[in-house]
Amino acid sequence: MRYGLTEQGMRKFIRQHLAELNSDGQHVRHRGKAWLFDDEAVRRIDELRGVSISDETVSSSATVYVDTGTDSAKFSEQLARLSELILLNQVEFARRQREVEELIAKVSETQVRLEETITRLKETQSSQSETKSTQKETSTRRAKLKIWFERFKFW
Repeated sequence: MRYGLTEQGMRKFIRQHLAELNSDGQHVRHRGKAWLFDDEAVRRIDELRGVSISDETVSSSATVYVDTGTDSAKFSEQLARLSELILLNQVEFARRQREVEELIAKVSETQVRLEETITRLKETQSSQSETKSTQKETSTRRAKLKIWFERFKFW
């Protein structure tokens, strides 16, 4: 034991001195049950614990303190399960990706049909407008003809 502490003692020491070890937030990270230290954090722990080690030893020392609470067989089992889950997720991702591609194709087809429908609608509206214009013109001519016919009746 490098620092003469039990695992529990080391965890307690880290919690008590976390502000000193990680004053700028760059040297110590806690992920799950693992504490991750860079060389600067290890150097600070050495100073706080009064351990004198050369710089070469510090940079080649282990910079990760792990408290997994599991043995290697359980770890291997968990690793195998995680690998299986990763594979299943990759398969699911590929399936979902195909679904997305199919949906994108459907959206593109729908967009084309919509544009065609809009074009036909505009043509229909234009035709209806022309029809109304023609009907108005015809109505105006009929009114004029009616007036002419009424004039000729009196003669």
